[in-house]
Amino acid sequence: MFSYKRLEDIFNYIRSNEYTSIAKLTSLFKVSDRTIRSDINNLNDVLQGASIQLKRRTGYYLQIDNEQEFNAFLNTISKRESDTKDLDSSQDRMRYILTTLLYSHDYIPTEDLSDAVFVSKNTFSNYIKAIKKLLTQYNLEYIVKPGVGVKVIGNESDKRECIINEIHPLSEYSTISMLTKEEKVYFNDVEVNAIIPILISVFKKHHVETDDYRLKNLTIYFALMISRILNDDYISAINSTQIDSVKNLV
Repeated sequence: MFSYKRLEDIFNYIRSNEYTSIAKLTSLFKVSDRTIRSDINNLNDVLQGASIQLKRRTGYYLQIDNEQEFNAFLNTISKRESDTKDLDSSQDRMRYILTTLLYSHDYIPTEDLSDAVFVSKNTFSNYIKAIKKLLTQYNLEYIVKPGVGVKVIGNESDKRECIINEIHPLSEYSTISMLTKEEKVYFNDVEVNAIIPILISVFKKHHVETDDYRLKNLTIYFALMISRILNDDYISAINSTQIDSVKNLV
């Protein structure tokens, strides 16, 4: 429900206080005024039966417009707490930055990226150095536009290879019966469970035998393809190497 952990934390803090100043929020979460305002807008986009309002010279407060709808919303988010991105480790934070860059079509202000992962400028700089080095392995380029932001450019096929290897690595211990927490979060726009019976049906029709882990990996491969298409990221033509990479999953 909340696309990143800070949104959940801000919501819970405002909800538990009568009024909360923007100064208090920037101090608590170590982000800029602009980032807090953006977070509030994002919260209001997902809240149901309530909204976060601002009272001049006082602060933000939670306004409940429909108690029944709001309670249903609370029940929903309590069931989806595990779907919120964790940014506890350096690996989690670097994965989040990499994902944001690979899924964005526009330049992203570096301040927004560093604020989103709660790190210092020095730590963020080290993350970017590591990410730039990683991107070169996939023929992708990290470019900076002064005064505007940063973005990653390159072929869509290379971006997908980077995503499948670095963000959703295909594991020999992975099983179709259990999606990881990260998979649930990153593929929340795709009905992953709907892909499985389709693949099984095709396998049966063509007398293809496969095991549980290969079925899971192929499902993730198709989920990624659908997710990228929904994000308006297309591959104009599939070459023989890409076809072979899919065959190896079966």
